[in-house]
Amino acid sequence: MYQYEFEVFIRFILKIFNLHDIAQRESVELSMTLDGAKLCDRISHLTAGVKVTDARAIDPRDGTSMCFFDDAAFVRVFKTQSRNYCFAMKSLIGKDSKRAYREFHDFFTFSENVNKFGLPDSALGP
Repeated sequence: MYQYEFEVFIRFILKIFNLHDIAQRESVELSMTLDGAKLCDRISHLTAGVKVTDARAIDPRDGTSMCFFDDAAFVRVFKTQSRNYCFAMKSLIGKDSKRAYREFHDFFTFSENVNKFGLPDSALGP
């Protein structure tokens, strides 16, 4: 299993997509996700991460808006495949089991706290 420092990672994502300053004034939208797949007969992977879904995000590769069209009543259309803007924060390789999913408790707790309270002021930033 590996994982990144969740707060450091989220702050990095906010900065590279030009959402950091916005996030200091108002909410931004990031989707936390967990997925897994069978790798072979008895081995699977579980991977949790973040997907950039805020319409104000700027593509770090070319500086253009990632969102072509945003209408809450209809649909949000991004110019790229969403998989290109999903970033793994924690991954586990092993037997698919309830115990394996329990290893992600810290990720879900972090995600819930960020959703409720935002990122805390810390040595990493406001």
